[in-house]
Amino acid sequence: LLDSLGRDAACDAIMIERPLPEGFDDMRFWDAIPAEKDVDALSSLNMGRLFTSRSFGDIESGRFFSPCTALAVIRMLKHYGVEVSGKRVAVVGRSSVIGKPVSHMLTCLDATVTLCHSRTKDIKEVLKSAEIIVLAIGRVRWLKKEMAGENQVIIDVGTNIDEAGKMCGDADFEDLKEKAGALSPVPGGVGPVTLACLLEAAVKAAEGN
Repeated sequence: LLDSLGRDAACDAIMIERPLPEGFDDMRFWDAIPAEKDVDALSSLNMGRLFTSRSFGDIESGRFFSPCTALAVIRMLKHYGVEVSGKRVAVVGRSSVIGKPVSHMLTCLDATVTLCHSRTKDIKEVLKSAEIIVLAIGRVRWLKKEMAGENQVIIDVGTNIDEAGKMCGDADFEDLKEKAGALSPVPGGVGPVTLACLLEAAVKAAEGN
């Protein structure tokens, strides 16, 4: 199917929703999407071009696609005038969809980034000392106020369903809202910006990059 869509001149953009059934989620699958139609940048060619970019200007002007959720995080920080140059940033989660690409994008903006994951020692101390936190671990209301510092900017990328069947993020919004300097909600935060970035990429693909 991907081969057929890749050769179909009437198809401009391809995006695959995760999670996938067992046996599909590997690099051969993602590389079956032509790079010029890979609007969420999951192929090795688009990823390689992203990670060899030396500045965020290279990423924005490059003739390749970037992961839309990671790009949405940067767009939100820029929109609200959050300066990241020289800042300490903790990114929680090391997936190829958000954690790794957003860490590289932030580094390209001259932030000092710590990429945290399940084996990070003293993660609470890393989080408390950060000025900006990007959460992308997929755990219901994982970040509590006792784990965070004062007046931090917290971007919550998590999309979870709690025990009551309601959508929520990786941050406990109610617990953190008085302590954080800025805190993106779930739903209504990164999600709509990601969709806008995806639509922008689809138009770019249709126009031939």
